[in-house]
Amino acid sequence: MKEKMIAIPEWILRDAIETLRLNYNMMEEYESCLKRKTAKSYNYLNAHLHGKATEDEINDISLHYIMAKLRNYD
Repeated sequence: MKEKMIAIPEWILRDAIETLRLNYNMMEEYESCLKRKTAKSYNYLNAHLHGKATEDEINDISLHYIMAKLRNYD
């Protein structure tokens, strides 16, 4: 099945990543489900922005979903 793709300006992607990071940092521990989903979304977008969104990396982000940690890509 072919995935539908769209193109967006890089500044929109960077703004979304920064918003997710800020939201993640403001969350309390009891918000664990939302915190995990925020971290996963941040990690997907950040990997994509840095050209690291390989199938293996996406699978690794999914597997480590429960850890809810933000990743840094250079």
